[in-house]
This record gives sequence, structure tokens and C-alpha cells, in this order.
Amino acid sequence: MSLGTPKNNILNRAVQQLVDMGVPVVVAAGNSDSNACRFSPSSAQGAFVVGALDDRLDTAATFTNWGECVDAFASGVNVESISIFNNSPVKYSGTSVSSPIAAGLIAYFMGMGDSGEVATQRVSKLISIILSRLGPN
Repeated sequence: MSLGTPKNNILNRAVQQLVDMGVPVVVAAGNSDSNACRFSPSSAQGAFVVGALDDRLDTAATFTNWGECVDAFASGVNVESISIFNNSPVKYSGTSVSSPIAAGLIAYFMGMGDSGEVATQRVSKLISIILSRLGPN
């Protein structure tokens, strides 16, 4: 889900119900340089929340939301894609670019036979391993 609004209990409950049914819900953390827990659906229980990483600097993007509600970071600055208007290359930035990257990895693991919950846990574990190997910055 590449969308965001101030914290909304109705939206959060809808996301929680999907998660309870075994559907992994991957959401953008938001682009306000604020605590993601203040927004929806990034504050929804069980959502897999993805912030934006600036690969050029190997840091969180200056605009990304952050905090305890964020589960992972993925590329989110100048990510090359295809324009919907003429199929020419374009570059996009934002957590709306980051969250589909994580969703694709979760979908890959589901395609290999994992349940949504197991696939999401696998991605979380991979991120933890990578971060532990990088050490403190």
C-alpha cells in the first residue's frame, strides 16, 4: 500500500483484518520525516512497514518516516522505473517506491511455497542478518 493519512483507526482495523486472514500487507512508511506511528496504514498492527533508503549514501533517505513502526528499509531514492505515459525510463523517490520492493520479495517467497506470515518473517530475518553484519554506523 503506497498511501498514507493521519492515523485512522478504521483503516488500521481493515489492515489488521487482512493480516489476521493471512494476507501480508506491506505499506509505505511515509515521506514526512516523522514518526510513522502517527500515520495510517503504517501504524496498523501487523503491517510490514517499509521506509526509504538512500543507496548513494547508505543511509535512510532524508524524507522517510521512521520509528518503532518501521520494519525495514528498501531503496527509495532515484529508483529507476518505466513511465506510465511512454515506457521511457524515469526515476522515482519515496517510500511508495520502497514498499513494492519489499512486497516483491515477500511475494517471491510466497511463490516458493511460504505462507504470507512465513514469507514476511523470512524477509524480517534477512534484514536483521544484514544489519547485524553491517554493525553500528
